[in-house]
Amino acid sequence: MRNVVKELRSKLGLSQSKFAKVAGFNSIQQVSNLENDRQNVGLGLIKKMVDSLNVSGHRATLTVIVSVDDEDILLS
Repeated sequence: MRNVVKELRSKLGLSQSKFAKVAGFNSIQQVSNLENDRQNVGLGLIKKMVDSLNVSGHRATLTVIVSVDDEDILLS
């Protein structure tokens, strides 16, 4: 499974410390735990991260696609 936290932080070119601040995390340790699969990344956490990135001046959106019997349902 993709590590969305690490992937997003790398794409933004931010340190764990800076990313923790702009993405709404409690600490650098939380970012590290998420990146090293010691903490689960749920949909609620991703939504919080997207909302915080928008407040911090980044343009972020969240789109969810659910596939059932080869038919996609777009949730956004």
